[in-house]
Order: sequence, then C-alpha cells, then structure tokens
Amino acid sequence: MSPPTEPERLATIEQVLRDIREDVHELHEEQRRDHHRLRAVEGSVALLVDEQAKARDRRDYEMRRLGIKVQWMTLGVAFGSFALGVVVALLAH
Repeated sequence: MSPPTEPERLATIEQVLRDIREDVHELHEEQRRDHHRLRAVEGSVALLVDEQAKARDRRDYEMRRLGIKVQWMTLGVAFGSFALGVVVALLAH
C-alpha cells in the first residue's frame, strides 16, 4: 500500500478536526443541559429548605402556645387547690 497523498492527508486531518469540533460542541451542549438541571435541583432544594423552616417555625409557635396553656392550667389547678383547702378549712371549723 502506498503512503497517502498530500490531499488525502489534508482530507483526513480536516475530517478529524470536524469530528473534534462536533465532540466539543456536544460537550458544550451537555454542560449547558447539566447546568440547567443543576439550577432546577438547586431551586427544588431551596423550596424544600424554605418549607422545612416554615414547618419548624409553625411547630415552635404551636409549642409556645401549648406551653402557655399548660402554665395557665397549672395556675388554675393551684388556685383551685388553694380554694378547696380554704373551703375545707372553713367547713371543718
């Protein structure tokens, strides 16, 4: 087999360059798609984190409300116990 001629070598080099350009273009497009997917995931995660923070804040608020209710009920029971003690003492004399 004879060595390739100059035009054949140039054609081969041009084809290799076209193939490399196509590969680089495909890689660039893939990177762009990956970037958009990453942004979509980032947005979803940000929404999840925000919802989690809101849920935590609601839970904390409800726990504070429950704590206040328990304190008032404890005060009511203490006052009732005191009043009952006074009534029993008055009735016993």
